[in-house]
Amino acid sequence: MNSLIKKLTVPSLLLTSLVVSPLALAQGSFDGKDVNVKFEIWSPEDVTEVLAVRNEQDVTASDMEHIDIAGFHGVNEETQLWDVSFHEREIKMVFTSIYFQDMDHQYMHVDPVGFSFSDTADNMSDILHVSVEDQFAPSFYNKDLVRFDANNINISLQGSMCHIAGMGSMPMCDNPESPTRYNNTIKVRVVFAETADALFDWAETEYSDLFPGNSESFYLLGYYVREYPGFFLGTKGGKVYLYDKETAAIVDAGDIEPWLDKLPMMQTMME
Repeated sequence: MNSLIKKLTVPSLLLTSLVVSPLALAQGSFDGKDVNVKFEIWSPEDVTEVLAVRNEQDVTASDMEHIDIAGFHGVNEETQLWDVSFHEREIKMVFTSIYFQDMDHQYMHVDPVGFSFSDTADNMSDILHVSVEDQFAPSFYNKDLVRFDANNINISLQGSMCHIAGMGSMPMCDNPESPTRYNNTIKVRVVFAETADALFDWAETEYSDLFPGNSESFYLLGYYVREYPGFFLGTKGGKVYLYDKETAAIVDAGDIEPWLDKLPMMQTMME
């Protein structure tokens, strides 16, 4: 058990085996999937209540497209435009109106508004976790306002803003360190059930004595797991967990993303 815990809690050891595990490469992806995209206004009293839909578009996400939806408007149809891109497990939203650099093409959202992404075609596996990269996000963007369930992701822009220079005390969007030269980009990374299945498949391949293969994944007490003779291997809240049936010990094996980030690299190495 101690040696297993060590392996599961040191990602560098895990990753040395990935080059021989093609099962770990099928992580789940938006590529080729139909996604319904909306810009919605939500109730201040209950953000799950939609007061209005300002824009809506169905798109088939493609890793071959640099931008899947160009000029997707928010509350204002002319001056609040965003580019929306899907790549593998990532959604990227870029506020492009700021490039006009005039007083009209900027935004500040006090009330709850934002993007809704939905699997209305039922062509994706369940969404298990969503993480946000906000390094170059608009000023005061709050990633804690993100909501999701098995089929939907809501990205709230409440409290955020993107202003040009000359707006007095308001923070500017300009940022020479950003790839776009502005703080205007929000990135969301999704862990699908299919993503977790890839990790479980890899464990069954590399540690077949502990995790005999071909188990079916299922939900248990909020965890997405697979059951084996001595263990449960699962994920919840973006982390990986191991449950030892004999000792009833739960091992926190850390965030799932550091493991998954390496998988595309390994795929490239194998080609």
